[in-house]
Amino acid sequence: MDEIKQCSKCKEEFLLEEFYKRSDRDAPVSQCKWCCKEEVRKRQKKRRAKRKQQYKNGEIQPIPEKWCVLCDEVKPWQDFYIRYDCRTLLSHYCKSCHNSDNLAYRKRTGYQRNA
Repeated sequence: MDEIKQCSKCKEEFLLEEFYKRSDRDAPVSQCKWCCKEEVRKRQKKRRAKRKQQYKNGEIQPIPEKWCVLCDEVKPWQDFYIRYDCRTLLSHYCKSCHNSDNLAYRKRTGYQRNA
């Protein structure tokens, strides 16, 4: 028989499979997976907004140079897109690799923008 547990946040009842397992003991966490994911999204959004504000105020700056994962070159930070969720404030790919990767994806999938 499947066990049922109530989520401490949304107060709905779910099967135990709908709860993550705790890492420190063999027991489920108190919130369901959906509520846990919602909390993570809220924290990430708040962190991104804070880092964006810090960047705009000049409190933090991107690193002067970064290595591009695709073209395997070290380039100045201006050649990368700003990403507030990255520790370095820069995307993983340089702008030229990012654009060519997107173009290849569009050709491969037949993606077209809505006009």
